[in-house]
Amino acid sequence: MAESSISLLNQIGQRLDRIDNELVKKLLEERIQKAWTKPSEEAKVAALQAILSELSKEKKTLDNNLDADVGAEVELCNYLIQQACILEALDGAGVKIVRDDLTGNLNDHGLSVNGKRLLRRLVQLCQEAEKSYKNVSYVEVDGSDAQAELLTENISTGVGISLAMGDVTPLIAAAVKIGRGYNNINKAKSRQLELLIQAHKGRINNFLFNVNSHKNDLIAEKNVNKKLIITPDWYREFLQVLTLEDTQEKLKKLTELTESHPAFVTSRLYLAQLYFDIGSLAKAKGNVQKILSAPSHLLHKDGISGQAHSLLGQISELEGRYDDAMENYNAALKINSLNAFVYNWRAGLFLNLSQPEKALADLKKARIILPENGDISFNYFKASVLTSMKPELNLLKEAFKLGFNDVQKIFDWSTYERYVNQWPVKKVLQPSLLVKYDPGIFKDDAVIVNYGDFDLTKLKYSLKVKYLKKENWEVVTLAGELPMLKAGESFQLKDKFSMPKKSRCEFALSFTCDQLSESSLAKSYYNSFGNNENHFEWRFLRDKTEMALLGMNDKGKLLNSLIDIERAVTLSCHADPKSLAVLAAVHYKLKEFEKAVVFQKEALAVLTGEAAKEDLSIISQPYVETLKKYEGKLK
Repeated sequence: MAESSISLLNQIGQRLDRIDNELVKKLLEERIQKAWTKPSEEAKVAALQAILSELSKEKKTLDNNLDADVGAEVELCNYLIQQACILEALDGAGVKIVRDDLTGNLNDHGLSVNGKRLLRRLVQLCQEAEKSYKNVSYVEVDGSDAQAELLTENISTGVGISLAMGDVTPLIAAAVKIGRGYNNINKAKSRQLELLIQAHKGRINNFLFNVNSHKNDLIAEKNVNKKLIITPDWYREFLQVLTLEDTQEKLKKLTELTESHPAFVTSRLYLAQLYFDIGSLAKAKGNVQKILSAPSHLLHKDGISGQAHSLLGQISELEGRYDDAMENYNAALKINSLNAFVYNWRAGLFLNLSQPEKALADLKKARIILPENGDISFNYFKASVLTSMKPELNLLKEAFKLGFNDVQKIFDWSTYERYVNQWPVKKVLQPSLLVKYDPGIFKDDAVIVNYGDFDLTKLKYSLKVKYLKKENWEVVTLAGELPMLKAGESFQLKDKFSMPKKSRCEFALSFTCDQLSESSLAKSYYNSFGNNENHFEWRFLRDKTEMALLGMNDKGKLLNSLIDIERAVTLSCHADPKSLAVLAAVHYKLKEFEKAVVFQKEALAVLTGEAAKEDLSIISQPYVETLKKYEGKLK
């Protein structure tokens, strides 16, 4: 059956897009226009077939390089489709990162003329987007202006460094986050910027059409198996699958995608990672080995094989094959010497091998490359402790601030056991919740605050509110759960009880979370001893004991006060000098002078250890004089 004029026109259009010479293109366009105005379909077809025949001869001359390395052309198609679809998914962002990768990381030696042309076209596409965004500003939600340069490169920490070594996985992760809505540009875009982004996406679709033409030529003229080259729709589905929250569904879909295009190693890497995450180490290892045995034709620094080696290193370490793990981490770093995560994993292996100095060297490199990572900071903290033999609590707090949240990992670390029992460490590791009374107009609120240094996840709580109303104690119990309560943040239980404004109340909060091995109880008090303010339980017990000590000499009452103040000291993690001084005073009244001296010395040590205190000599003087008094009794 003879081809129609429309079909011939489409084929000519595909050939025309490959011509760089603008004069030649213009002359051809004039010939096409003249052919299209022929009076009959037969005349149109004949004229268009003549043009197509000439273009086909020219194409064979241009594409004779295909004989050099068909495998490279196949990988090039996959690479270009991947980069274009990522740009599309990033909603206008990331063009500078992709352009830098294309110009600084890809060697086009051995590619066909048309392959090189496609590479240049994608670079131009990114440059056009950069240029159009450069002078466009948009308005933030709060009303301040910001340059659209943010669109061109600010995706996520470490992406640029990873791409410099050919590792596209962070950029894929950024696209996935934007797909989930977690990492989109948090701005109210101007209409002008929105139009520019849509134009950018239009150019991407045009470009993908040209890549598809090149793919069809490879299939038709070089007998390439079409399963070796992904399609834009396949890659878009791949990005969608990575957004799935259901693990089993994600595993099923990712397996299907990988089986449909088994040579595309990027999807296999994500499949291997998913198997690793769910604990199927044998299947993870099998997929990694397929990645490492796959032939590589594209002259591109191979970040995927680097990722595969690092994953194989983690698997080997979990299986106790430390030599294999070290060999794979070293191989990964040889491919990508700027991968902070591999330095971190190798540092963890060095820690397992009792080589903290080597671990510290790796972690210093990791922190330079990726300073804002909680896991890296936590390992840096461990290595620092093991090399300096001191609890580097400032590093631990930094790890918490940067997102490390596995407190149980510290307790499970046997090497750290002797530090866990130190009171300054206990204070940092202790989840600290305070319930505050917040009076309302008609009913009152309870506010629960996370005063600790780290986030609490899967927080389940039960709050018992006991308050005095008309000389009777009323009790209200409230319960609930939160997925997360970040350090320093609070939440409100609104309009839950009604207490007279000059009354008092007690809060007893029992809670569990991922960061606790067992349930914890936090008490706080409002309007304690006429202060009209909230107190932690330890502060309440301290003030209660201090008031009770005035003129008290009854041994039975002193022993009861001793129980209260010992609990206050424990709850305050021996970090409150006043609590320690009150404990010393109780022992003194009980004529236990040696204990009085011990706790008074501890109180003085805590006090003088607070570097932020001003006029320390004046503040500490009463503690010093009291210590002399206690020591005098020992003589």
